[in-house]
Amino acid sequence: MMKIRIEFKSKLMQHQKEQLRFHLLNPHSANWSEMGTGKTVIALKLATMLRNIGLLDKMLVICPLSVFHTWEIEIEKHTTFTVMPLLGDLKTKLELLQKEADIYLINYDAIAGRRTRDYDTHGIMIGALLDRKFDQVVADEVTMVKGYGTLRTRAVTILCDRTPYTLFMSGTPISNNPSDIFNIYRALDGGKTFGKNFFASRNKFFHNVGYGFPKWELKPDMKEELQKRMYSSAVRVRKDDCLDLPPKIFSPRFCYLTDEQRRYYIPIVQDLVKVLELDTGRIKIQNAMSKIIKLSQVTSGFMYTDDKTFFLEQNPKAELVLDLIKENPNEKIIIYCYWQEDVRILSNLLISQGFCVGTLYGATPSAERGKIIDAFQKGGLQFLIANIGVGGYGLTLTASSTIIYYNLSFKVIDFLQSQDRIHRHGQAKTCLYLPLLARGTIDEYIYTTIVKNTAIAESIVDGTALKDSIRRFLNETN
Repeated sequence: MMKIRIEFKSKLMQHQKEQLRFHLLNPHSANWSEMGTGKTVIALKLATMLRNIGLLDKMLVICPLSVFHTWEIEIEKHTTFTVMPLLGDLKTKLELLQKEADIYLINYDAIAGRRTRDYDTHGIMIGALLDRKFDQVVADEVTMVKGYGTLRTRAVTILCDRTPYTLFMSGTPISNNPSDIFNIYRALDGGKTFGKNFFASRNKFFHNVGYGFPKWELKPDMKEELQKRMYSSAVRVRKDDCLDLPPKIFSPRFCYLTDEQRRYYIPIVQDLVKVLELDTGRIKIQNAMSKIIKLSQVTSGFMYTDDKTFFLEQNPKAELVLDLIKENPNEKIIIYCYWQEDVRILSNLLISQGFCVGTLYGATPSAERGKIIDAFQKGGLQFLIANIGVGGYGLTLTASSTIIYYNLSFKVIDFLQSQDRIHRHGQAKTCLYLPLLARGTIDEYIYTTIVKNTAIAESIVDGTALKDSIRRFLNETN
């Protein structure tokens, strides 16, 4: 059957055109460019071109669960591909895999399966994926393929060995264990770059300096050859090298509510549904906003009670902050929060990890604020955690080019003003903005509303978007 031609809706920047040309000439290649340089757009343009010349029917994207929705957004924004996220238990994933789509999304652990004394699912999903005969595999954040002989590494290698086109992506291809680069390239190109023998390659380029416990370091005289081999089939650009990049890049990152969060979240959602069913009026707006505020607090890891603040045991958003810091280990980063409790949660977390942190919130004395800003701009302070109402106005913070929004203010102006703290005279780098959103929750609704420059409170009373969002969440929960 003749496949429908796919439309690509966006224009590529110059560095993206150059990288696309490289990938077209190298069917098994990697993109190690920094986060925020548009790797996903290049992957989608490549898939579009392969599809329209008859070389691609179905494409598989392997990525962490937290970026599923980012891929869905990017696919819809840039192309006319249809997409199928493979979610649920193994049976559900297998059923979804049989439904027709152009692009399928699956996470690394789902491919690997599990092998225990009582059951073994390793190989079941791999077999089903091989039966679908994908023409291209894109592995996003491929540094999750690590550890020689692990189920995850084996699964990705088996898939890629039987796929005509492979594209691997990561901003940090060299992980804590640099010898894992051989596992990645073995999966990428079948051993063309570094050979198929992991141990021979590791011993050639690295030596063990761990004494009692193995710790592999690159031999100084092998650095040039390692880089030469790596970039024979890979490309890389940095944010500050891409002079044609737009001044601002927004890249929402997603997490999922824990069971504990759901126990608190669902009753509040049910109360909000009742409020929304009342007649339009000022009381309705105020009541609805109070519920939305509580929902946002739950997704951020805490709740206000009558007499105290209650912190939840698990906090996926805080864990996501640590993951983003690992992606940008040498960057100065601003983290904007809405509540003082957020500042406390994150500052305690980062300090416990050994990071140098400054905080700005309502209780910060005026005399201290200038010192903190100077330490961030000119000194060794790497992270600034700020209440958006305090640190989002009137400051120059161009030492950073990255802002994480731990949660969002309910005022559009807060969001717009805070962006300009790094996007102003003296900023030489592309500015990257990372809103953290709990998947399927009020976070997504608030972000969408703010992006559309609509006042949150006014949109509640006459819009159906919030009701639809709540229904989807409740349906997924049930």
